[in-house]
Amino acid sequence: MFGRRRIGSIAAVVFFIGGVLSASVRPAEAQPYLGTVKAINGDYYGVQAITYDPIKKHIFAQYLQSGEWVVARITQAGIATPLVVLPFSVFDLAFDSQTGKVYAGYGCEIIQISAANGATTVLAGSTTCGTADGKGPLAQFQKPNGIAVDGTNGDLYVADSDRVRKVTPHGVVTTLTAPGSIGGGNCQPFNRGFQGVAYDALDGNLYVADSCPNIIRRVTVTTGQVTNAYGQCFLDQFFDCEALSRDGTGTSALFASPSGIVYSAIDQALYVADALNNQIRRISPQGVVTTLAGSGHAEFANGIGNLASFDEPDGVAASANGVLYVADTINQSIRTVASTGPTPPPPPHSFRLMDVPDIGAHPYGITFSTDGSLWYTETDFAKVLKIDTTGMQHSFTLPSGSFPQDIVGDASGNVWFDIGLGPPPFSPTPSIGVIRSDGTMNTYSVPGGVDVTSMTLGPDGNIWFVASNVDLLGFITGTGTVTEFTVDPANYISGGLSGDIWTTGTGFIERFSTSGTLLKKYVTNQFQISEFNPIAPGPVDRMWFAQAVDVGEVLKSTVATFQLPPQPQPFGWDPQGVVEGSDRAVWFTSGSSGDLGRMTSTGVFKALEIPAPRSSPTRIVLAPDGSLWFVDFGASKIGRWF
Repeated sequence: MFGRRRIGSIAAVVFFIGGVLSASVRPAEAQPYLGTVKAINGDYYGVQAITYDPIKKHIFAQYLQSGEWVVARITQAGIATPLVVLPFSVFDLAFDSQTGKVYAGYGCEIIQISAANGATTVLAGSTTCGTADGKGPLAQFQKPNGIAVDGTNGDLYVADSDRVRKVTPHGVVTTLTAPGSIGGGNCQPFNRGFQGVAYDALDGNLYVADSCPNIIRRVTVTTGQVTNAYGQCFLDQFFDCEALSRDGTGTSALFASPSGIVYSAIDQALYVADALNNQIRRISPQGVVTTLAGSGHAEFANGIGNLASFDEPDGVAASANGVLYVADTINQSIRTVASTGPTPPPPPHSFRLMDVPDIGAHPYGITFSTDGSLWYTETDFAKVLKIDTTGMQHSFTLPSGSFPQDIVGDASGNVWFDIGLGPPPFSPTPSIGVIRSDGTMNTYSVPGGVDVTSMTLGPDGNIWFVASNVDLLGFITGTGTVTEFTVDPANYISGGLSGDIWTTGTGFIERFSTSGTLLKKYVTNQFQISEFNPIAPGPVDRMWFAQAVDVGEVLKSTVATFQLPPQPQPFGWDPQGVVEGSDRAVWFTSGSSGDLGRMTSTGVFKALEIPAPRSSPTRIVLAPDGSLWFVDFGASKIGRWF
């Protein structure tokens, strides 16, 4: 059963008068919108451990100062008072209001630090590491990571590598869960293995954010039973737990190295610093996981919700007034996040993202059929999927080893897709498939066994294709007859203006008639030496293409290009799809930066960041309603911009 037992609830009623929010319930001007992210003054290099004093409203955090690890008391204005200098870092801090002390796992010890003067003593453990229970120095710890306080009795709960330990206020240590009950997973290449702990006053249980296997574990304090409450380990091809992001209920939600976790009494929710997703996630009392803030991109940006950005947030603490404090490690900052407040008004234009049905799947191609259904391919799951106009998903499974990529619809309501060579076991023969409007599926082999990589609906009604780095151009008729022409090796293909076929290769654009005759070849030093040159019909009745550093248009006898802003990635913007939008601008996907790029016909450029971790979009299409749809290969999502 998902969720946690609710012991109380708060209901809020908002009245509207004449469409205007009543002054009696108008949010205070200082009250930020839900999900608002700001930064506290100061530079906190290496900050990771953080906790909060709800009475004096002080933050406690550890960070590097002049080459030393300092645990400091920090005011809301960012004024820091160092309490103690430690030779090594700690992963987590916990504050106990009853004792006025800050607790941490340090080496193989549990230490306590006075919040008033920094006096530091060892509560339990010693420099001898191990697993022995006992009191004070007779107890042993392996690698105490996360630590949490039960505010009712002062007991501490410590995530000690592969088990959870309990420490009383007098330093008596007992083992709460069985060896091997937490931990596990292969953290390479990140080598994180962090474990945050939260004591949930709502249900009296512990929650461990186990970063290696990407799981939030529930620990029943009375019995020591451990269950996997949220998230799951999805093994990739290297048998690591893959970094994924998905909202959902219980184990259907997905995380990427969840590190810090805290219980907030104000809404009885758990909040998670999802480090490698660069997001702050919320777990409701009903067990529903949502994303509160963070674009998913490793950046620094203040803002609301997914307009804000973090870079590996690790620690998280909760105040009594609905403010979270986040240790934003790589950004060397402490951020505040509003976990309560009015919902921000929806923007006039925005992204909407949805998960693909198969966990870990990477969508690649996308198209619409004549009945308004959306179709896309899942390369590594050998599937073609359809979302009909009612929102229902339909799945078509291909033979094992198939690797569907591009997909395109024809005028008869059929959709065509290439079946390339995927990971072992390979498909016996690369081919072209079709799912007809009546739901039947056929496949046709391509002479020569070439691996088709780009397809388009030609002006003649046939499906035209190229095979990357192979000197072949071809088309397939509705009955499956294939015709091929020997041409320069091309990467992308598009039906174009004047009833012609257009292809792009490394350093050239070629224009063909539907009889396969080369009409013109455009070669210029303006073309970048890159394989990524998608092309499509665009504004002012010209063909438009996107390259690593510019967007260009094909004129009558030559080309013109508009420079793009520099990108630090080795492939520049890495465009993989281009289309004309309903606004008569050129839109392209940036596989390297996770953006949609927009260029007007006069050269005005804007980048729109897709709010998803590991975003790497490929193909993009214009929907009948004028919105843009794209597949996000890296984020495992289908996206819409409207």
